[in-house]
Amino acid sequence: KILAIAMAIVMMMAIAVPAFAGEITNAPGSGESTVKTDTTAVGAGTFTVTYPAEMVVAWNATSTAFTYDIDTQLLVGKVLTVTVADKADGFVMKNGTRELPYALTGDVTATAEEVTDVTKTINVEITTDNWTAVAIGDYSDIVTFSAAISDKA
Repeated sequence: KILAIAMAIVMMMAIAVPAFAGEITNAPGSGESTVKTDTTAVGAGTFTVTYPAEMVVAWNATSTAFTYDIDTQLLVGKVLTVTVADKADGFVMKNGTRELPYALTGDVTATAEEVTDVTKTINVEITTDNWTAVAIGDYSDIVTFSAAISDKA
């Protein structure tokens, strides 16, 4: 049994990964060591997209600008894409059954490179005809912002 335990220990030591070290054996001498980063724990990187929780449009305003900020620190070769989701039925603010159509223009899709700190602008556009076609009231809609990291093209 003792021999089996000793053999098991010898076999484990044989497969252990040796530590690499540089050596200078003669004086005078010099040596080099590599300093490098380890990115295994950070994945593709980090980002923050800061957007308004509410975008309030004054009654009869045909264009109102809102900003959102993108701050990234991404892995080399990655890019962040921020999108204000398009709706299949168009952008419509509602008050009960009443509808006030609008459009979003500007930076509705934005990309951010590996290291970015930038402000983007979107505009809520409502035509005069759309304003005059509805009764005065509180209209609202939900706009979805999305962000995803992908490989740089």
